[in-house]
Amino acid sequence: MGIVQAPVPFGDSWVIVRVEKFISAQLDDFMRQRLLQENFETWFKQQLNQLSPEEKTWMGINTKSVQVQEAA
Repeated sequence: MGIVQAPVPFGDSWVIVRVEKFISAQLDDFMRQRLLQENFETWFKQQLNQLSPEEKTWMGINTKSVQVQEAA
């Protein structure tokens, strides 16, 4: 704690970090649901990306809105 770490390159910059407080992770119900939701959304987007344009049209998926959401 309180020790300054060696500089780390980050893109065109350098980052220097000093840990001031260590907070251990807790897997409570809220965090569990959040992780499950994030994993589901990632999986679902992967499934949508595997569909052909015709399948997306047939399912009523607007391909432009899906691409915009992926870029965000």
